[in-house]
Amino acid sequence: MAGLKRTWALAAAVGAFTTALAGGVAFASFQAPPADQATMTPPGAGALADRESPRTKIKATLDALVAKRTITQAQEDAILKALDDQAAAPKPKTPTIRPFIGHLTGTAATYLGINERDLAAQLRTGKSIAAITAATPRKSVSELAALLTKNANDKIDQAVSTKKLTADQAGALKTKVAGEVTKFLEHSFTKPAPRPAAPLQPTPSPTP
Repeated sequence: MAGLKRTWALAAAVGAFTTALAGGVAFASFQAPPADQATMTPPGAGALADRESPRTKIKATLDALVAKRTITQAQEDAILKALDDQAAAPKPKTPTIRPFIGHLTGTAATYLGINERDLAAQLRTGKSIAAITAATPRKSVSELAALLTKNANDKIDQAVSTKKLTADQAGALKTKVAGEVTKFLEHSFTKPAPRPAAPLQPTPSPTP
């Protein structure tokens, strides 16, 4: 029976540890202010620090379990080490394709030989970039698509050369370029139809 209680207590401690992992990242990045700024700490700052330090609360819980001999000191140390490791190595952000696509409308206008204002006026009529390109003499949709794709891939390659992307990240982003370019070229920039006006409510007749 004692073994079962110890198992349940350890599971509860691990659950509390897992819930606080995200907060642990904030704890790891928190730095105390310099000593000469200590007198400038606003009221309530202690409570804020407590909210940003879940590790302290977890350790207190684990210390109590160790004192009751529900878990061992080695088990507590293992849980706290896992928390510290998680806080020290947060997951890297996954880069998105949008910053590398660039100003598509501007590039398309330059390719078509018109300014962006004139292109926007045509788009407001419900045409797509692909339709406008197809109707323009000596211009082709495939050529414009290739230009937009090359521009995006060049920016991705540049990010790799400046160590802003890894080779694996660049490869994953390049697989998305063609889809984004196609979506842009075929999108119809029509405005949604206005919502119908609400029916007028009849004015009640005054009571005689």
